[in-house]
Amino acid sequence: MFDQVLKFMILLFLGLQATICLADGLTVTVAELKAKSAQKLSKEELDALVPDSTFRNETESSNRSWTHYKDGTLAAFGQKKPGQGSTYPASARGKWRVTDDGKLCVEVEWPVIATEKWCLIVSKLEDYYVGVRNDVDDAVKGYKFALKK
Repeated sequence: MFDQVLKFMILLFLGLQATICLADGLTVTVAELKAKSAQKLSKEELDALVPDSTFRNETESSNRSWTHYKDGTLAAFGQKKPGQGSTYPASARGKWRVTDDGKLCVEVEWPVIATEKWCLIVSKLEDYYVGVRNDVDDAVKGYKFALKK
């Protein structure tokens, strides 16, 4: 347990800057991405960016981070926010891939909650990234996240 807590504290410290940049709003709509001329990342750009990178994301209910390893696996760490159930930190394993059509796909096998599984179109906007399930419907909301090498 000490190792998990220590790892959380290190990730929290390293992720502070990323969390601050996301604090002004957790979601962005496709319409906002278009209006701000966000750069949609290609398969080639994701293939260069994702391996050996760390993903950090804040949602309404939790803070999560994970490392994308070159072999397509990932090591994840998450913690619920107060009032959202158990705030005990959790670690998990998973896998990631970039599809031929340029989507980032992630599957995280959390120990207590259901497996997290998604594929997103990734765009770069200012100093953060946004992932959306589709980029056609202007009302679709995408989540902001940080992705650092």
